[in-house]
Amino acid sequence: MLSLIVFILPYICYVLGFRKSENSCTAKFHDYDRKKCKRMRHVFYKKQSKLTKKQQWYLDCYLHMSPDLKRAHELK
Repeated sequence: MLSLIVFILPYICYVLGFRKSENSCTAKFHDYDRKKCKRMRHVFYKKQSKLTKKQQWYLDCYLHMSPDLKRAHELK
């Protein structure tokens, strides 16, 4: 019985539209935003006080797009 549940559960999740958080997170990013975020990743490493207004805007934008990214940045 347990093996049947283990076998069926992923299928049920797939049908209902549940995905891993990584997949749902990256799905929110448009290709342009994903590439731009990769080019602007230095803003995640800089201190908050050293960011320019433009860099701060990009940081806020990307953190708003992804809750996982926001949580990781808070932990940093």
